[in-house]
Amino acid sequence: MKHALDIFGNTVFSTRENKANDDGEPTGTAGKPILNIIEKSQIFNVLIIVTRYFGGTMLGAGGLVQAYSECAKQTLQHAQITEAEVTNTITFSHHFELTQAVRNLLNKYHCKIVEEKYDTDVYIKIELNE
Repeated sequence: MKHALDIFGNTVFSTRENKANDDGEPTGTAGKPILNIIEKSQIFNVLIIVTRYFGGTMLGAGGLVQAYSECAKQTLQHAQITEAEVTNTITFSHHFELTQAVRNLLNKYHCKIVEEKYDTDVYIKIELNE
């Protein structure tokens, strides 16, 4: 199973690449704290964008880290997190004499046969976990 996050009706699936950007804030005070919260939550392939408006009070590095971390925590707390499996549908055909070999291969990779038709050849539609 891969993790999925529903953001405004869009399902986003897992990845192993992580990137963060402070975009003008002091180094390590914005992007990294947000990324740390995402990683602790074990949610993947998600994007959190925080827009901060300066209100006249200097927060300092510690205050910025706390503000960005808290924003990321609240964002993830209000998101609907679901488990999902990413699959591909593949359609192919083969000769009858290959049926057992094809079945063995499909079983090996835990493929789900969605449709199967027998004509001059065997036509199969499968779902395969990415």
